[in-house]
Amino acid sequence: AGPAAIERLHQRAFFDQLGAALRQLNTNITSGAYAGDPARLALAQSTLASGQALGDDLFGLLADPATASPFVPTSSSAAGAAVGANVAALQSTLANDLGVTGFTAVPLLPSELVTGDDLRALIA
Repeated sequence: AGPAAIERLHQRAFFDQLGAALRQLNTNITSGAYAGDPARLALAQSTLASGQALGDDLFGLLADPATASPFVPTSSSAAGAAVGANVAALQSTLANDLGVTGFTAVPLLPSELVTGDDLRALIA
């Protein structure tokens, strides 16, 4: 498989894991897993909402065929680091505070800046 196919598979693994974790969290909430602890229930509910928003935003930026940008932050940029930090915080809260494990993938961001040739190829 070429680089583009590998990138799509990597992004798909990230979104599949994120979706599975959020579905499990929702199941835990609706089944009453956190009912005995109001603070933990509130954390679960807010984590579900923020996780869904993060997933929607990242999908729109990285994977949605209609809206994905050909230009995204590099992994070492401030914006790329912020994406990584937000994903890591969500993963930590899910696993350490809410008992939802298995979400370890990270979104794939480019490691290098777009070159003039890249830009010309895109608009050609």
